[in-house]
Amino acid sequence: MPSFPFWLSFLIGFLSLSEEILWVRTVSFAYHTLPPTFSFVLVCYLVGIALGAAVEDTETGHRGGRDRGGGAGDQENLSRRQAHRCSRRS
Repeated sequence: MPSFPFWLSFLIGFLSLSEEILWVRTVSFAYHTLPPTFSFVLVCYLVGIALGAAVEDTETGHRGGRDRGGGAGDQENLSRRQAHRCSRRS
């Protein structure tokens, strides 16, 4: 059975897409066509995601993916940190 984080992510994603559809329908009355409306709403959502990520980075003190894991250079960074620790012990 899927865990609580799975269902929470599913619910938030579903609500977000539903809200986006409602915004597209509402804003389409102003633009009178669907493609520019969809582009405008999509840009607003993407900018909102980017601003949210920037605020999270600022509040938590993480910068540029440091010590988060999963990146291509992580093994190299780990090796460098271990070498640095070993050199301080000597």
